[in-house]
Order: sequence, then C-alpha cells, then structure tokens
Amino acid sequence: MFEGRPRFALTELKTRAVFSQVIGQPGVYALYTRDGEILYVGQSSDLATRLAQHKRDPSKAAAVAFAFVPETSLDKRLELEGIEILRRRPPLNNALLIRVARGRLYEIRYRRSPRSRRR
Repeated sequence: MFEGRPRFALTELKTRAVFSQVIGQPGVYALYTRDGEILYVGQSSDLATRLAQHKRDPSKAAAVAFAFVPETSLDKRLELEGIEILRRRPPLNNALLIRVARGRLYEIRYRRSPRSRRR
C-alpha cells in the first residue's frame, strides 16, 4: 500500500509544504527507520497531530520518516491499517489489536516474530 508513496522526514513536519499535506487529513500511515524498515503502521483522523505525537514518543525514536495514504472513511482506514499490520508485522505495533467502529468489529491477531521480540 505504501509502495510508490513519497516518504517525508519526520523533521519535515515543521515545513509548510509537508504540514499542509497532513494537517486535518485523515489516513493510514507508516513510520520508517533510516534503513527503510517499517516500524509502525497506524491510522488517524488528523495525520499531523498523530505524527507529531509519535515524534515525541521515545519508543519510536528510531523512526525518521513517514508515508501516508489519505482516507476519509474510518471503516476503510481500520481495514487498511489491519491489512498492513498483518502483511508487514511492524515491530512496534501491539501483539493484539481489537477495534470496534460504527458497530463493526475489527479484530486483528498479530504475534511478533522471534526476531522482533525484545528481552
């Protein structure tokens, strides 16, 4: 889903060109390491606010870039987020994620691979 999407440095959130693309914009996003590995996949009704929160989160300090797919429908955002979590198994996503939106149950079962477990 994120293939071919432009990636932006998290530090670019302060620039008008990038900020204007994500302020108030709902969508699904991925956080990347310097090596291009996806660390985390999420969704938000306001990408600028959510990405700024991640930028301040010490557990996501290795994240240096992000990509996003705009999507206004909450149901579709949750579906896309779940598909990407199951497909990519990002190391910083929760082991079990259950969400309910607009009366529909979304259940995503995801167990971390042994290589991503922290001791």
